Amino acid sequence: MFKRIVVGYDGSNHSKKALEMAIDIAKKYGAEVITVTVVDIATSTDPNIVKIAENAAQQIASEASERLSKEGITHRSIVRHGNPGEEIVKTSKENNADLIVVGSRGLSTLRRLILGSVSRSVINKSKIPVLVVK
Repeated sequence: MFKRIVVGYDGSNHSKKALEMAIDIAKKYGAEVITVTVVDIATSTDPNIVKIAENAAQQIASEASERLSKEGITHRSIVRHGNPGEEIVKTSKENNADLIVVGSRGLSTLRRLILGSVSRSVINKSKIPVLVVK
């Protein structure tokens, strides 16, 4: 049923739970897992900040890759720049994914109304199933 799963991964506890869920699903269906780590630097034009963010994202992506390798799962780790929700959905389209798995941030109702959330953005923009893991 699932051949390719995209996981939004930022190294947070919520994204680690999402990755673990994707691992379980991938094992069951023999699916490939593609992790997406997004550098969201829209408000910064400082090249030093951009470089630091890029290095951090590469390290986070490597963490996910190591976890997937340990489980013997076929995988790729991608680092993108931009809005996290949009980039996760874009990656799923480009790779013909069957499922997107993201972590829930657990924001308060007021903060969700003001800030929104990556999971909500992915749900609203995706044309394929989205699993939000708490």
